[in-house]
Amino acid sequence: MAITIQDLAANLDSILASLGQEKIVNWEKVETTEQELMKAFEQLFERLYTLKDQLQRVFLINIKNLKQYDAKDLSQKVKDKKLEPLVLRSLTQFALKNEQDQIILNTQQLKGQVNGIVLPWVASSLSVTEKFTELNEWLDNKLEEMEVFKPKESKEQITEQIIQKQEEQSKGNNKYGFKIEKLNEIASQIQIMHIPQTKDLISIKTYQQIVEGSVDLAESEFVRLTIDNRKQRREILYTDSTKYIQSLMDYVNDIESLLMKAQEDICKKIDISQQILEQSEMLLLERGLGQHVFMLQATARQRIKDKLPKQKQISMNNTKDIIRYQIKLLNERQELLLDVLSKLPNTQESGQLVPMVLNLVMGDLIYEEYSYEEEDYISNLENQNLYQDPDMGDLLKQIENGVVNLLGKTPFAQPMLQQQQQMQQFLQK
Repeated sequence: MAITIQDLAANLDSILASLGQEKIVNWEKVETTEQELMKAFEQLFERLYTLKDQLQRVFLINIKNLKQYDAKDLSQKVKDKKLEPLVLRSLTQFALKNEQDQIILNTQQLKGQVNGIVLPWVASSLSVTEKFTELNEWLDNKLEEMEVFKPKESKEQITEQIIQKQEEQSKGNNKYGFKIEKLNEIASQIQIMHIPQTKDLISIKTYQQIVEGSVDLAESEFVRLTIDNRKQRREILYTDSTKYIQSLMDYVNDIESLLMKAQEDICKKIDISQQILEQSEMLLLERGLGQHVFMLQATARQRIKDKLPKQKQISMNNTKDIIRYQIKLLNERQELLLDVLSKLPNTQESGQLVPMVLNLVMGDLIYEEYSYEEEDYISNLENQNLYQDPDMGDLLKQIENGVVNLLGKTPFAQPMLQQQQQMQQFLQK
């Protein structure tokens, strides 16, 4: 005789007793698996966007570098008096005289210089493309296995829907909540002037106003990002160094993206397209203002740090104690600092970020020791009275030696030295 639902309902006590503590459905495992899957998706999306931004940034840097070695284009433009002879300065190292005592260029050496820029970038891009092709093939197979794609027409329709959804998300996803009133105020104060002999390209003065305006526009979002990232990364400083350095790099990339987005929004507000902005940068570079452009962007990244509000008032004596502690960190905790720096990618871009990353790590360690943030004591270092203290010069020299000694044990010493030299040359002008 078959057992009915009513039979089961009448014998629930015996059923429960027979089950005991046994779990028929491991709900904890089910929920944990789903949570881990969603977390994995979020991490993948985050890293994909970060990789895309970084590859685009490298592309723009390479384009700017290659422009100075495009001998034929530069020579023709100088001959046609469209550019000043100064743009040929990078070609002088490849110049020589032939048998007729004419000046020519050593094309083999010039191509070698260009290939030194192009080939690593192409190889890197191709390797990423190859990995993505493999991933896309796996995803297609997985979707077909799950019967997401059925007839060919259905697959094409789904693909179109995905693309449409991505475009809608891209349009509607404002990652940074810039205040429209602030944007309007900044845009109204910008004087639009053009580079002589061009119709649309903006002058260095207009470019400077856009870059400086981006600092003011990004202020509130910068403060939010900084506070959130500090809390997140300090919780894992000693427990997971890989995630800690990733958190640092996420912060550095977020600040870079924040300022770029602020500049982009200002340009849109004053009817300057991203293409015009990039073309203006390149022409300014060709006309010998590349170093000035670089320093404007570098200064913006320094100035935005001043937007962080002070939480504590710190005396001069406490400031000197912090400097002594920095020296102690550089000399006695090199293992920790080197472990963090060793996890940075060994690239030119990473080399340019080392000072900022090192400063962030030191800031975390100072906060751990004193509960002071950098903005609490940085203004004291700008007080000229501090430098009249006879001990101050010696302390600053010790910090400089400590940084040089630390970076000398990493692959990043040369890029940082070049960056310092560029800063000094700019300040001397």
